[in-house]
Amino acid sequence: MISLILSAMTLAIVAFSLYLMCEQISQPHNYPSYHYPLMLALLCLGLLSTGTIVFKLFPNMTRLYIILLPIIIYALLPSIWLYHKAITSKEVWSPSKAALKHFVPMLLAVIVSVSLLLLPISEFNKMFFSEHDMQDTQAALTIYLFLAASLTWCLLSLMYSFAIFRQTVIYRQELNNMFANQHGKSVWWIEQLTILLVLTLLYCLFILIFDNRFETFFLSETGVFVLLLILVWVLASNGLKQKPGFAETNETAVSLSNVDSQNKGGFLEDNRSDEISKYQRSALDAEQSERIAKKLEHVIKVDNVYLDPALTLTKLSRHISVPSQYISQTLSQNMHTTFFDHINEARIKAAIPMLLEGKKGVLEIAMHVGFNAKSSFYKFFKRYTGVTPREFRKQNTNQDIK
Repeated sequence: MISLILSAMTLAIVAFSLYLMCEQISQPHNYPSYHYPLMLALLCLGLLSTGTIVFKLFPNMTRLYIILLPIIIYALLPSIWLYHKAITSKEVWSPSKAALKHFVPMLLAVIVSVSLLLLPISEFNKMFFSEHDMQDTQAALTIYLFLAASLTWCLLSLMYSFAIFRQTVIYRQELNNMFANQHGKSVWWIEQLTILLVLTLLYCLFILIFDNRFETFFLSETGVFVLLLILVWVLASNGLKQKPGFAETNETAVSLSNVDSQNKGGFLEDNRSDEISKYQRSALDAEQSERIAKKLEHVIKVDNVYLDPALTLTKLSRHISVPSQYISQTLSQNMHTTFFDHINEARIKAAIPMLLEGKKGVLEIAMHVGFNAKSSFYKFFKRYTGVTPREFRKQNTNQDIK
């Protein structure tokens, strides 16, 4: 009974999430393609969770469910990888032929499923529902294929887990070079989800092989459906909120492109084009880098660009008429910092006098200097000064902070 309730809850979350995603996809001016692999992952998890419903309410479909299991399981990892790729891509992601290569290992799962389908019912029942030895050659071959598919999936899971971790690190570095505020752009939850998924499916495999022999150690089918419910909840709740990390940049680029086309031929636009082309004609040299560094210092001290909470490298590049890659190179090689650190350091420097003045609360100060969350302000303030805003004010003014 508990397993049925857990399975029903999981399916309800999957169905509602798929409905919400379909609604988001139908909205105009949206980039819906990143939802597709997420929808596939949720669909696979939903199908996996129907096991207890099939076994207890629709026993005639038990064989079909088991036959489809290898295909469903093999579709999970690439769908999560492609979703991760979609939301960490610097360009607007869309399905392509190149993405199909991640589903090639499913051919092994298809072979296993076909072998199970062709297996005589008596041998099929012996394989999954009896402890009797199987003498049939085809049954023995199916078992070996099943074991080979299981081991291959374990290897693939390790490879995808490593790939997701590596891509997350690269994505984080790219964010630091592009955004001053990164609220809502973290994707570490996908890495944690992948690890949980691998452990869950290994747990399922263990239960399938050993049946209920270890039920006294809480290793039973109920545990499987608890884990599936957690997986679906984590994936759905985070996936519905998560947007591609570089969506903001892509939207800004489109907006600027529209502005450029409207102002084409204007004096200001000609000046900007001349300034940018001057850098693009040659590789960045020491003199150019020094000139860019002075421009960056000017826009911080005079223009106060850091006060814009939505400031990005694209916007800054537009503001000072310097290619974004040259700004990144100057920040990295000459100033030994990143765009994220450089802008937020300026924000902290601007916040310190206000903090010492004691007339405003921390949240008001954080928002005033360009942070979009109090937590981000606290985190970067402690990273820059070594103490929290509360501790800093106490040390320097003997005042408590609001």
